[in-house]
Formats: sequence, structure tokens, C-alpha cells
Amino acid sequence: MKFQLDMLCSRSWDVLIVLDACRADCFGALASNAGVPGGEAVRSPAVCTARWVARVGPILADMGVLYFTANPVVDRECRKLGLELELVSVWESQWGRFTEQDIPSVHPLSVNGIVSGYRHLGLLDGRRAVVHYLQPHSPYIGSPPLAVARWGRSGHDFGRACHRLHRPDRLVKRHALDAGLLRRAYEGNLRLVWHAARLLAREMDGTVVVTADHGECLCEPEVDGNFGHECHWQYPALYEVPWAVVSETDDGDECTGIHAKLQALGYAT
Repeated sequence: MKFQLDMLCSRSWDVLIVLDACRADCFGALASNAGVPGGEAVRSPAVCTARWVARVGPILADMGVLYFTANPVVDRECRKLGLELELVSVWESQWGRFTEQDIPSVHPLSVNGIVSGYRHLGLLDGRRAVVHYLQPHSPYIGSPPLAVARWGRSGHDFGRACHRLHRPDRLVKRHALDAGLLRRAYEGNLRLVWHAARLLAREMDGTVVVTADHGECLCEPEVDGNFGHECHWQYPALYEVPWAVVSETDDGDECTGIHAKLQALGYAT
């Protein structure tokens, strides 16, 4: 299995889309069902966002990227580590409550709107961009929606709203929540963010890659029935993340390049 850090440094990309807590197997299955190449599984350098930022952040800072994030953990870790990474903290202005269950989250289409605004203003010209969505990480606002989350305490309204939700792992262990429903909610969140990512890829210039910071445990026996991702866990499911080119500039034959782009988005065979 290839290493994500090597891919970041050695592969040509212009936009890096990060799906938070996205497992390679779940992404591959979803992409396959949509008729889109699912890329490959690569090994993340970390099993939680905090440590991923610590490993990847300095590299991205050296690249001079503009980092759009819906996850406040990115901001927290950049401050803690003193990283000179230029952040657009989408979560601060775009977090809200969604679905009839009033679930706090940052909708992925809201993230798209912010990125599109920067693009139309010419603020992305010649710059690499990282777009870090919150999904498929909890809370779950896809289909089916599920008002649960595993979040630590934080000093902002969004974090406090998430922290007040029930922890899904505790509900499953008390048999108050079916593990199958929890997995379906995770997959629904993944479908939601994958739709948004594909819409964004259509309008961005250059090569767009989808990956993740880490995976997720979904209460399977091979992860000892655990859910979520803790920085000290060492399960393979947390290290294996996707790496998929979903849109690519082709400087060769123009028709071939257009067909390849449409095929990557699922509109051509």
C-alpha cells in the first residue's frame, strides 16, 4: 500500500478534497456504485485529525496552499503547533442545524459556496487548495439522519452543540442504537459529501484528488466493536483512506481530456 504523504509530495494535484473520517472501502464501494473510478487505498500517517494535521500541515504550509476547513480541529491544531497554514475557517460562518432533528453540522454545499466565491473572485488563481469537508464524520445529516456524535469539549458554539449529542458507541453498547443503523447513517453522510465533492470538482481547474485524513471504526468485530477514531487506536480501518483523481486537466488531445473528465464524474463510459 502506498503512503499518503508520498502521494501528496510526488503527485501533481491542484485541489485536494479531504473527506473527514472516510474509509477507503466505503468510498470505493460508493464510487463503484456511481460508475466512477474509486482510485486506490493509501496509508494515512495518522488515525485522527489532530495528528494528521501535525504530519501533513507543515507540508501543505510549505506548498503555500489555501486550506478551507469545515472541521474546527484543523484550526485548533494549527494554533497549537504554530503552523503558518493559511486557513479559511468555513465552520465559523457556515455551521448550522439541519434536518427535522435539528442536527448541528456544516453542510458540504455550504463549503462549496465559500470555495466557489473565492474562485470567482480570482483568489485561487495559481494556488493549490485543500477543501476539508466535515462529512462523513458525525453528526449525520445525510439519509438516514442520526442525531449522534462523538465529539470532545470545545470552546465554541458549534463544538458545544455537537458535544451535547449522545455518543453512538455508548448507545450501541447499551443496545439503545442498532449498529447497522449507525453504519447506514455514516454511509448516508458519505453519499451527501460525495455529491458535493463531485459538484465542486466540476467547476475547479486542474487536477482534483479526493482523499481523507483518516478512517472510521464502525462497531465491527475486527475493531473490537469500537466506533469512531481515537488517536491511540491502531486499527487498519483507521489508516486506510482513499486516493482518487476525480477531475484532471489533460494538456494533450482536447477531446480525450474532456471525455476523461466526464468519465471521472460518471457522465460518460
